[in-house]
Amino acid sequence: MGSSGAGKTSLLNILSNRLATTKNATTSGKITANGYPVQEISYTSFSAYVTQEDILIGTLTPRESISFVAYMKIGAKGQKLDEKVD
Repeated sequence: MGSSGAGKTSLLNILSNRLATTKNATTSGKITANGYPVQEISYTSFSAYVTQEDILIGTLTPRESISFVAYMKIGAKGQKLDEKVD
């Protein structure tokens, strides 16, 4: 994808609206998802990414880790949780 410092994390932060305003950073242009401006839709309802510094519980399987995050983020349980994870 690119070498260190190429801007991969910055791009993901911009796309996910995680860009820190304290860095005096500005963006321009139009960001759309599925043809809709990101500001008009809940981008987090269908997309997310895990930051490089995220710490996972080493004893959980990947599915258990994703299920745990889904439960904590959206509060899904049972069949709804399984649908989100699958």
